[in-house]
Amino acid sequence: MNTSDIYVRYEACGIEEHKPLRLFARVPRAKIREFQQASDDPSFSDEDIAKILATRPAENHLCQLHASWIGISCLETPPIELQEREPDFKETDGMELWAIKEKAA
Repeated sequence: MNTSDIYVRYEACGIEEHKPLRLFARVPRAKIREFQQASDDPSFSDEDIAKILATRPAENHLCQLHASWIGISCLETPPIELQEREPDFKETDGMELWAIKEKAA
C-alpha cells in the first residue's frame, strides 16, 4: 500500500429506520506507523492496522447513530462521497469520520 492515509468503510444498517448507512473513517498514516512500531508484529498489514484503529471510534459513532455495522472494507483513496464534505466527527487522535445515510429503497 502507498503512503497515504487509509479510509475504512463500514456498511451499516440503522436499527430504528432500517436505512442503509455508510460510515467512513480516515486513519492517518502516522497512526498506522505508530501502531507498527509499538506492536513490532510484521503479520499486520496496513489495512489490518487501519481497521483496528478505526473500530472503536466507528463503533462509538454507530451507536450514537443507532446503527450496527454489517461489513467493513479499506480504501486507498478518498471516496467520491467525501469530496468537499467536512467530517461529521473529528477524533482527538487525528481520525475523521463521515456518516452517509442513504434513502431506503
